Amino acid sequence: MKKTAGQAPLKIALFYSKANEEAKIKLAERVASFQTEFPHELVLIDVSSSTFLYTKMQKSLPRLEIGDIALQGSFDSLRLAHFFEEASNRSGEMGVKIEQEKQYLPLKAREKRELFLRRHYPLLIAGILSLYLGLAFLAPIMMNAGNTLTAQRLYALFRPFCHQMASRSFFLYGSQLVYPTSLAHMEGLVTYGEASGQRENDISAASHFVGNEQMGYKIALCQRDLAIYSSLLGVTLLFIFIRYKGKNIPWYLWALLGLVPIALDGGTQIVSIIRLPLLNWIPARESTPYLRLITGMLFGGLTAWYGLFTSDEIIEEKRIMLEKRALASRAK
Repeated sequence: MKKTAGQAPLKIALFYSKANEEAKIKLAERVASFQTEFPHELVLIDVSSSTFLYTKMQKSLPRLEIGDIALQGSFDSLRLAHFFEEASNRSGEMGVKIEQEKQYLPLKAREKRELFLRRHYPLLIAGILSLYLGLAFLAPIMMNAGNTLTAQRLYALFRPFCHQMASRSFFLYGSQLVYPTSLAHMEGLVTYGEASGQRENDISAASHFVGNEQMGYKIALCQRDLAIYSSLLGVTLLFIFIRYKGKNIPWYLWALLGLVPIALDGGTQIVSIIRLPLLNWIPARESTPYLRLITGMLFGGLTAWYGLFTSDEIIEEKRIMLEKRALASRAK
């Protein structure tokens, strides 16, 4: 079926990269030979300027597309004829025609914002995490500087999200970095009870105790939370650089190495604190700062890795469409 008079010419996109420039020129010439039989407008789109599109399409370049009809690999006359025939036949269908035309429309303001978020959401996440961690460190800095009002407000800000127990937190400006309880059995360190004069099993007092001039002042996030958010930030920054080169991990690896260790380490501590009658046979236990750091970093790092790569997989199809339209509108 040939195009009849009065019908708009087919709009065809030829995707290529600088690596296959010569193949693009030859393909454009072959496509042009069908101009009389199938009037068309050929849009040349170089995907080299988009790392994302190049990564996704490099194995299929050069490639012809019109709507959801695509041709890649071999471009012999017979395949090209079938491509034009199918595109010509389907261009008369209203739904297909609208989709074909939409492929070349400039992005609207809402779509530009959507594409921006799909491109840069890891950077936004990293910014939020950096601010969150920065404020947690600002609390002891303010205490040491004598600005106790600001410091107390910062501690209060984090309290709904973290227990802030002093015995499970890092301290700045003091004689020790940590003050574990005697139950942690860490030799060579002054315990929290000895240093603060507080009862070690008083959770409320440990949560509200921020430190003093001798001990220093605690960071507004406990050791495990600090490890989680720091590793979330670290892996997110790493992801930004390896986003189109790295690969996701299986969900079961995330569960086995990320969830199980932190659940065991943190869960046994909770049992020790609650002391339920049915679980009294479990000996009282307090984790060490090292274990909290390790389990927190495993959980945060693997969660960021699995979550970010999974998010990219979810948004991939829509982003490809938006990136193509962005390049197509500039190629006109």
